[in-house]
Amino acid sequence: MILQQNFKNCSGNGIRLKTRDAYFLYLTHPIPPRWRSTPLKRGTKNMEKEYAKVLVAADVIVEKDRRYLLVQEKKKSAYGLWNFPAGKVEVGETIAEAAVREVKEETGYSVKLIGEVMIIHEDLEHCVEHIFAGEITDGDLKFPEDEIMDAQWFSLEEIESMKNALRFAWILEAVMKYEETFKNFV
Repeated sequence: MILQQNFKNCSGNGIRLKTRDAYFLYLTHPIPPRWRSTPLKRGTKNMEKEYAKVLVAADVIVEKDRRYLLVQEKKKSAYGLWNFPAGKVEVGETIAEAAVREVKEETGYSVKLIGEVMIIHEDLEHCVEHIFAGEITDGDLKFPEDEIMDAQWFSLEEIESMKNALRFAWILEAVMKYEETFKNFV
């Protein structure tokens, strides 16, 4: 399931996460045991309502002169794939604070968030991804070589041609949504 609306209570503006498993998603269908937050008790209300835990991540689309900043991942699960500067929300920070922190850690740039582009949630095995638009306020491009292989600027056409090298298929969709929503404001 992909969610593209801005949710009043999910935008991250002022919401502080109390636990690492910050969002609890109510599901009306059975949840596999590895995703359950509490064990089932037969004959109780637990059989009717079950809650799953999912992690929350913050991604930032950074655009400059119609080119988009992507980082090439070094971690084993996404080795060599390109992604927005992104990462999981830590306990005690808002989603927006996590977005700003991740851009600084992965690219060296300080950014100001100018809006939320979309929210993506494919399934319970993936994070809920909040994709923000950000503009650079300070800094120079430098990345931690233990985490990131490379960081480069790409045009929309170049991103379209590198579909197989993107970490997620929705990255291209997010850039197109950004262009549609923010190109008149940036």
